[in-house]
Amino acid sequence: MDYLTISKCLEDCFELELGDQMVRFDSILDSLMTTDVPREKLREELSDWKDEVASIVDDIEYDAILQHERQREFATMSEELFGTEV
Repeated sequence: MDYLTISKCLEDCFELELGDQMVRFDSILDSLMTTDVPREKLREELSDWKDEVASIVDDIEYDAILQHERQREFATMSEELFGTEV
């Protein structure tokens, strides 16, 4: 289990306000504390959670890149059309 990755995922959840993922992580820990969860099940749940957080973060970053590219494209079109930068 990669603790740095779990910490990074938690940091991303707080930074990007991924409340549902924070609740899911809390539920995983609650189940660990309140029931006898097999080690393999715990690893599987944490791994699935980390993968889902990583996927959400990747989607958010990809959307930001697309937004930036659209702005650059718009600026380039404006410069070509009007002859100056906007």
